[in-house]
Amino acid sequence: EDEAGARNLEVVLRRQPKCRSCRQSQSQRGSNRIRADSKLAASRVAELARAVRSRLMARSALDWHGLPLRSWDTASPLTATKHFSVAQFNILGKDFADPSFFPYVKEEHLRWSSRKNVLLRQLTQLQADIVCMQELTDFDVFFKPRMSELGYDAVFKVRPSRNAKRTDGCGIFFKRGLFSLGSVSSISYDDNTDRIALKAVLAHTPTGRQVEVVTTHIYWDNTRTDLQLAQLRQLQSFLSRKSDTSVPLILCGDFNNGPFSLVYKFMQSQFRIGQTPVSSLRSAYSCYDEAGEPPSTTVNYRRCWTIDYIWFTPTSISLSHLLELPSIDSLQSEEGPEGWIDKLRTKLHMKPLPDNPNGIPNSKHGSDHVPLMAVFSLDKSDLRLQQFDTSSSTAQDDGGCVDVREDEVGRAESSSAVNVDIVHPKL
Repeated sequence: EDEAGARNLEVVLRRQPKCRSCRQSQSQRGSNRIRADSKLAASRVAELARAVRSRLMARSALDWHGLPLRSWDTASPLTATKHFSVAQFNILGKDFADPSFFPYVKEEHLRWSSRKNVLLRQLTQLQADIVCMQELTDFDVFFKPRMSELGYDAVFKVRPSRNAKRTDGCGIFFKRGLFSLGSVSSISYDDNTDRIALKAVLAHTPTGRQVEVVTTHIYWDNTRTDLQLAQLRQLQSFLSRKSDTSVPLILCGDFNNGPFSLVYKFMQSQFRIGQTPVSSLRSAYSCYDEAGEPPSTTVNYRRCWTIDYIWFTPTSISLSHLLELPSIDSLQSEEGPEGWIDKLRTKLHMKPLPDNPNGIPNSKHGSDHVPLMAVFSLDKSDLRLQQFDTSSSTAQDDGGCVDVREDEVGRAESSSAVNVDIVHPKL
């Protein structure tokens, strides 16, 4: 009954134009007439659709190598011939784990010699077919050989840092035998932030189809939306020149801004690979639960919020499953060094701290970010599952079209996460 209800709601929602001008024009033509007093009803339908989706996903959780997944399609079992998984992970490179920024982490859990092995254990447990990493350090001496032992080939691009001590970059790992490398390209953003994007065109061996996988790490300061959006526009131009719009695109990265930000709005409504609506992107975790995106992908003593995303083209590839993320409470369960909170309060001149300022990394998590993972299907018959309406997304404005204007980009519109537990945290 839930599945039938979801499909009925899907049909209703697809008939609702999202733009006020579209409503007017359709009303004038006499087709799909929507009156102003029906806005509340449409909102209620969208709310019901989200609830149905949430029940379907929670009810159909299954294990992926011992990890919990939420399913979009309970009738479609995972198959090696058409399904593959993609993980997104900012690993907190060794050059960035300064103790002054992580006073809540015990020294033994912050040391790179320990953390890199915790990270490898997490990656081994994920068993993702494709892994996108940011802040990737020790690529040649550690991650490339260790991941090769796990069956991965890889491409890597170091960022052109002016700081000789920093050797991090972006990397894409993919299971050999399942994928073969077609081509590699990259872009260095035209500013002084040393940020890059890396793209790999992969051939999926079982189906022969190509998939374009891109990873990037956007500038860290969420108040500088002007700079973040400038980088995304450069990335959009780069992909539009280089990409075949008929080939599925998956874009993973740390975007350093939340679901209520102008950055998210831009990615959701204006980031196009080409000029047609079919080239728009969708966040895989945008319907993670009834709240939309997950409550947090990074947890530290300053804040817990969502800044990591897996974007994809829903017209050419379908979302099948999502990895469930650990709750914020579980990520804050390990205590830091003795007396660290009192020392920090003194340093901050008694400025308030969260009720629980603990965070990650810790003994189980090698980074201050958690990995995301989505399972996709290359079967074109599954594309119907992507027709759920997204007009109620947190980044949308009251039923109207979102337009990130130049006079808005200087405004800082970031979000902090709501502390909501997610069921079955195992990773």
